[in-house]
Amino acid sequence: MLETRSDDELVDVLTTLPAKELKTLAKLLTAVVGDKHPKAVSVAEFVPQTEFIWEAKDIDAVVTEFRDYIEKAWEEGCYLKIEK
Repeated sequence: MLETRSDDELVDVLTTLPAKELKTLAKLLTAVVGDKHPKAVSVAEFVPQTEFIWEAKDIDAVVTEFRDYIEKAWEEGCYLKIEK
């Protein structure tokens, strides 16, 4: 989008974006216009108590811990940007 040289080129790009990318763009634009601010959340700082996944059912424990980690980072007026 940043490389478009005219409004028509931008329209072409926007109308051909895959639905998932278009939804992401809409959320980002809504955040910017709505005065939301980014808050970085580092995946590298996530350290689950579960060190090993021995069975498929163990996956739920790690997912729950990650959900808790993200929920603790959440702040009203912000959107979370997941970083490596």
